[in-house]
Amino acid sequence: MDNNAAFNAAYRLHLDPQVRAVFDEPDVNKSLTMALALAAKGFAIDGPIVVNKLDPWKVMNMRLDISMPWEAPLGAPQPIISPGPGEVATDFSQPAPKGSIINSIDIADYPPVDPAPPISNTPPPSSYVGKGPNGFGTYVSIDGDPLLALPIDEAEGKQVSDPRGTFVYHRNPWGGYYTKL
Repeated sequence: MDNNAAFNAAYRLHLDPQVRAVFDEPDVNKSLTMALALAAKGFAIDGPIVVNKLDPWKVMNMRLDISMPWEAPLGAPQPIISPGPGEVATDFSQPAPKGSIINSIDIADYPPVDPAPPISNTPPPSSYVGKGPNGFGTYVSIDGDPLLALPIDEAEGKQVSDPRGTFVYHRNPWGGYYTKL
């Protein structure tokens, strides 16, 4: 298989959000600057993938094909695969150095760092006008009311309808409430 979109998506979500920002940065020069700053703070950055934008699935497969179970992070001494004169090849049978990046193509090795919030099966209410009227003739705004997200001056005076009638939204610094027309 030449590519594995599911693996690449899992790999991306496994990255710390700060490292993911480097991974998502299209400019390689800017990525390198960002990555070096994070590496200096102790983040393990897989340079070929995160900085150079190489396909994670292909890189991991290539490394595994040459029996390379780990990769040194950006800024650390790199393993010697094909030694030159006076060099000794890295012994991959030894445990990986602390902070090394494990090479794997098993999606289970890449759990998301910040998993998506659970999906609610509860449908949104048909109206955010809650119980009422209270002693002041107002109706509460129930949790999740999208008008609460608007600035006060934009939300004030919006009209909404539900089977009970038409209501006008009012905002104050403490929240929102409705009055019935």
